[in-house]
Order: sequence, then structure tokens, then C-alpha cells
Amino acid sequence: MRPPAVPKAPTLTATTAGRVYVSYSDSYDADNLSLTYNVFRGSLNVGSNKYTTYFWQPRKTYQVVDRGLKRGSTYAYHIEVHDGRNITKGATTTVKIP
Repeated sequence: MRPPAVPKAPTLTATTAGRVYVSYSDSYDADNLSLTYNVFRGSLNVGSNKYTTYFWQPRKTYQVVDRGLKRGSTYAYHIEVHDGRNITKGATTTVKIP
């Protein structure tokens, strides 16, 4: 059983209303079509979605909105992909709320 491919770091867009739009691309797994994508702010899971992905198709982009964040604070986000057995963690990206 092979683990999912490492997801790319998410793209973050912060607003003055204390929101962060977390955009991320799907990944793939050679032996599992259905993958769960967990979006983390630090160690807090702020979004979880399950998608069917095929390694030969172009990568799709998805988005989660994280609300209620404090202005002037910096937050770190990363994506974890789970195939039911293996978890693959992507790189962390930070953003400062204006």
C-alpha cells in the first residue's frame, strides 16, 4: 500500500474581517481513489473534505474558509491527505491577518 502523494502547500488569502481563505490542490494515490483532505491551522483541523481523484487527471483546486481570526496575528496552515491507512503531510504556509 502506497501513501498519497505529498500535497502542495496551501495558498492563503487573509481579509481584514478576520478570515483566511485556504486554497489547496488535490493530490493522488496510485492504489486509492478516495482521499480525505484535512486543512489544519496549527494543530486544529479547520476543514475536512473527501474527494475522488485520479492520478492521470489535472489537479483540482478546493477552498476552505477559516473565520474569527484576530487581526494582526500570524497563523500557519498545512494540508494532510489520508487514504484510510496512510497520512501524508504537506508543507506549512503562514499568513498575517491585516
